[in-house]
Amino acid sequence: MDRSTGKAAKISAHATPVLATLPVRQRTPAPERQRAYGYLRKDLLPVESEVNRTKERIDRFAKTSGYEIAAVFVEECGKWPHPVAFERLVQAIFRDRVEVVIVPSLVHFAGLGSFNSFKEHFEAATQARVVCALEPLSS
Repeated sequence: MDRSTGKAAKISAHATPVLATLPVRQRTPAPERQRAYGYLRKDLLPVESEVNRTKERIDRFAKTSGYEIAAVFVEECGKWPHPVAFERLVQAIFRDRVEVVIVPSLVHFAGLGSFNSFKEHFEAATQARVVCALEPLSS
């Protein structure tokens, strides 16, 4: 733009070859966050709004910890002893090679075995680290 006339400035014919020789500036991609999955049991939360708040809490915890939540697997009530969401979580870990699973607490693994030994077996079998989102909820 020519400031004195307010008209668009013309690029001279001899400037075009100069512009053509300049390297194209590549955009630097934003650093990718490590993907993680979330898992929770709906039957441990008293109301549907608590399920949504817990999902949000998992997502906030992930972001502040440098992760990106790819999916949150929610175990529906009454699915025990066949935890469908848990089985889908394990399949997804192997398929997508996700290395972190965030849970609200280890209690959400209750029914699958004792908390600490189950966590150790799960991590050894899947090579995915289990992280508890102990961040307090802010209203």
